Amino acid sequence: MKVFKLPDSRLPRILGRECLKCNVFWAKNWDSLIDRYGIAINKSEDVQLWSRDFPKALEVVADKYHEQFMSKALVSERHQQYRELRTSPRIVAQILGSGPIWVSKWLFKLRGDILALRSRPYEKEEQTCPMCSANAIEDAFHFTAQCTAYTVVRRKFLGASVICREEYMYLLERAEVSLARYCRVAWQLHVRAIAEYNL
Repeated sequence: MKVFKLPDSRLPRILGRECLKCNVFWAKNWDSLIDRYGIAINKSEDVQLWSRDFPKALEVVADKYHEQFMSKALVSERHQQYRELRTSPRIVAQILGSGPIWVSKWLFKLRGDILALRSRPYEKEEQTCPMCSANAIEDAFHFTAQCTAYTVVRRKFLGASVICREEYMYLLERAEVSLARYCRVAWQLHVRAIAEYNL
């Protein structure tokens, strides 16, 4: 948009005009967005039209992208925790506003079940927890709510020795800072035990 604010005689303005005429890659990308998301935007040199249409177009693309992502997440066979979580984008803002960056990091990892644990729904390797004798898959839920190796830490930060699935999901939904505090300490124990006992 900036180049079209320049006088007609300026080279950037001339190049911008020719790019629109020749439909270069970024102009084609606009065509692709228009076709894919049905956005209304006028590819012209009129800066006022761009200023009017551009924010609306970005909003439409963001909403459509979110819908596509959630439709895939809610039918995921490998990451079934997604099905139980709220899908509002406001949750992301809530997590980002929940405190220091390390808090947001742990909350995102828990919600996405992307801790570096043995759980690999897409692999056939051994996935049971090496830290306890429950013979359970070592996923975010087991690590946070069930594993007996972290009972003391869980009792300190989450107020219970064991947490049921419903309570775990409730804490995730509320983006409780106590979850991040628990994870930070429990993960240190996890890493230390893996290294010391070669688990």
